[in-house]
Amino acid sequence: MSTIESLEITNFQRISAVKIEPTNSVILLFGKNAAGKTSILDAIETGFCKFNAKFIKRPIRDGAGRADIKIKLTDGTQLHQKFTPSGPTLTGKKANGDKLGQRDLDQALSVLGVDAASFIMAGEKKQLETLLSIVELPFVPAELDSEIKALEAKRLLAGQQAKVIGDFDVDANIPTDEVSLNELIIQYRAGQESNAQLDAALDGVEAATEYVTVLERQLIKAKESLKTAGEVLKAAPDRVELESLQAQINNAEASNSAIRANNSAREQVARKDKLLSEWASFDAQIKEVQKRKADGLATAEMPVEGLSFDEEGVLYQGVPFSRASGAEQIIVSAAMIIATDPEVRTMVIRNGNVMDERSLQVLQSMCEENNFQAFVEFVSDSEDHEFRLVDGELA
Repeated sequence: MSTIESLEITNFQRISAVKIEPTNSVILLFGKNAAGKTSILDAIETGFCKFNAKFIKRPIRDGAGRADIKIKLTDGTQLHQKFTPSGPTLTGKKANGDKLGQRDLDQALSVLGVDAASFIMAGEKKQLETLLSIVELPFVPAELDSEIKALEAKRLLAGQQAKVIGDFDVDANIPTDEVSLNELIIQYRAGQESNAQLDAALDGVEAATEYVTVLERQLIKAKESLKTAGEVLKAAPDRVELESLQAQINNAEASNSAIRANNSAREQVARKDKLLSEWASFDAQIKEVQKRKADGLATAEMPVEGLSFDEEGVLYQGVPFSRASGAEQIIVSAAMIIATDPEVRTMVIRNGNVMDERSLQVLQSMCEENNFQAFVEFVSDSEDHEFRLVDGELA
């Protein structure tokens, strides 16, 4: 792990000649606009990262024949990025004298490079991808999000179906089984036959009595007939109330219609209760998955306190990272570079004017705790600064 021990810049962009030997973990660069602050940050980034002609269109200061960026690291590594009209040339040497090329540098740098703004400028998807590559989680975020979405869809469907069913009134006093019209008719006809037998028996008794009165001579025979008729009468069943059965027959269809309607209402209420139970079950499952996700996030060690994420992107203090203040974005982005744990532990921060004293203290603590250094530019007219640039030189 190493930081910049010495930085020499000659004729690069707006810089004529500057040498900086940092004594602090946070190096503040002050000066008016166009004084050369950004050129120093560009020189650091260009010295470490592969030269980008789109980013650095005119590396050589106007009127000069060549530009040089020399960087010495605390581990003894030396870098020399030279620019001539024919193009750039990188010369690197490790402390043991071995050559150092751009590929070696790329491996020693953070995946985010050295510019803290690289994380800020990345899209939401890339920001989330970078965060997840750094943080160790006890779950796979995409799988949990997929599980929640599936449960939400089931919960929504159950709720919609229950709502479509509506409300039904069920009469608990109405039986569930319909009246059998055929059985009532059979009972009625059996009653008719029984009553006919009874009437016939009565007629027999009456006829026999009259016969005994009129025909004394046939008394014995008449008594026998009377005895027989009496025996038939004794064996006959009680009289059936046909009027009651007829009333039941007349009301059977209306009664059955009410039973069918009530049973249908019972079924709908039971179906609705089942759907509402399913809705509650899915809701409980969603909350359980969300709790599992929240518990996992609570145990995860984030690069900076207050950092989290959802399926859409990175969050800071519970809101999308893009809505964080400029200072907050810088602190988070710096923490992200630190969290990648690169070998070269240097970063540059542009537009430091958005940072107040508190955010600078946070940055200072972060850098000191992680053996990092940050070069920060500020637009200022004040002359009371250690590294103040005027016309491309340190004043």
